[in-house]
Amino acid sequence: MTNNGSSLMDGSKKENIQKFLTQSDQESPVISTIQRQIVTAETLMLLYCILCVVTFLFISVSQIFGSLSPDPNSFIPTSSYGTVCPKQWDFYQGRCFFLSTSELSWNRSKDFCERESATLAIVNTLEKLKFLQNITSAEKYFIGLIYQHAEKRWRWINNSAFNGNVTNWNQNFNCATIGLTKTFDAALCDTSYRSICEKNAK
Repeated sequence: MTNNGSSLMDGSKKENIQKFLTQSDQESPVISTIQRQIVTAETLMLLYCILCVVTFLFISVSQIFGSLSPDPNSFIPTSSYGTVCPKQWDFYQGRCFFLSTSELSWNRSKDFCERESATLAIVNTLEKLKFLQNITSAEKYFIGLIYQHAEKRWRWINNSAFNGNVTNWNQNFNCATIGLTKTFDAALCDTSYRSICEKNAK
């Protein structure tokens, strides 16, 4: 009796285990589907959080630096970190340069630059001369160099000495231009040419 009872119990256990395994096999696709749905929901939630963070950063940066489409009077970053030049001005070695498209006399060009809180360009290094020659078109540009008759020498507009050579000079050609050649060229001050303004980068 004991052996028969034990056999019946073992058979019942085996049957229950087999039913459990069969039921588990039948439910596994459902469980897998639920798991996939959970993973998908978690992924969507993560993407939503990332999108929120990116949107927040974009708004913050826009508020700090202003509109991505600056107005004509706005400033734009330059190649040097922490310095900016006004729009349409070129940056070089801590300075901003503006090449005019209108043609004026030397005195009127000087006044124009002063209205822009600048001066006519002081091209007192070979590097600066090469930089400006690279960005000028096939035009003459007045610069801040003028002949002082009393001293019989050329001086920059800030009264510093000029140590180079000016071609084509005569007693009537008392202002200087650059652009068409690789040198400083004398010109009539009352003739209308384009000009180059210069000021400190901010």
